[in-house]
Amino acid sequence: RGSNVRGFDLAAMATTAMLVVVAAYAQVNGSPSGTAALIALAFVPYAALLVTPPPARGWRRSAWCALGAGLALALAPSVLSDDTFRYLWDARVLLSGRNPYAHAPAAPALAVLRDANWERINHRDIPTIYPPLAEFLFALAALAWPSVHAMKLLALALHLATAFVVHRLALVAGPVDAETSTPTDLSDRDAARAHDVSTAHATRAASLVLLNPLLLSEAALAGHLDIGVGALACALALALLAGRATAAALLVGALSALKLAGLALWPLLLGARGRATRAGPALLALVLACAPVIVLAR
Repeated sequence: RGSNVRGFDLAAMATTAMLVVVAAYAQVNGSPSGTAALIALAFVPYAALLVTPPPARGWRRSAWCALGAGLALALAPSVLSDDTFRYLWDARVLLSGRNPYAHAPAAPALAVLRDANWERINHRDIPTIYPPLAEFLFALAALAWPSVHAMKLLALALHLATAFVVHRLALVAGPVDAETSTPTDLSDRDAARAHDVSTAHATRAASLVLLNPLLLSEAALAGHLDIGVGALACALALALLAGRATAAALLVGALSALKLAGLALWPLLLGARGRATRAGPALLALVLACAPVIVLAR
């Protein structure tokens, strides 16, 4: 067991070290192709997590590793994407009381808001395409720190939240293995073994999300909020497993307000157990998510 713990920890630390190297390379060199190659190399130590039995509570160690690597990536330049500059611009527009859906960044009406980052905004002739909840999160992050790094730290927080929800979902759903099922007539020893297997399954699932080099680089380095969709989708799965139809409907509405891909999940409500299977709660969540943008923008 001790060797398993050491093997898992070594793999986690090696993956973390490689991602810190990625951040350092992006800071010093900034070559997109070189950065992408180093991210690919980080999958070599990461692969050991797939075959090494995780220790108890190993996902918490993975969380600390992911936090360390994520902070390094979040503070490095965004060499693989310029989306964070659009996020920051949208936040700037919204916090000024203007409507990012009504004016493109190149619009003369917004000329007064231009700063040094304006030249780095992509598609400056097109108004924002991001749904209201995403816009609200951009504004919230910029309110705390008006920097692209704030957007990346927000994405890192969503990444960590996703892993937490994945851990919970894996505990509830259990491993896909018939011998780990736990009927009520199991002996105490068998029940304890089943619990250990389920815990190890959840630990591995959360750790694989936490230290996935692609997910971490997309969240912390590129600042993409797509990882938040993963967190809400896993929470939706939890709600559906528990038969909490109202909660599921609210989550579907929030998903749709964060990313338009959430609209594809509305049919799941038709099969939800419970009384609130209609679209009312989902529509309510959608309206509530839009409300801050409607209030801030005139």
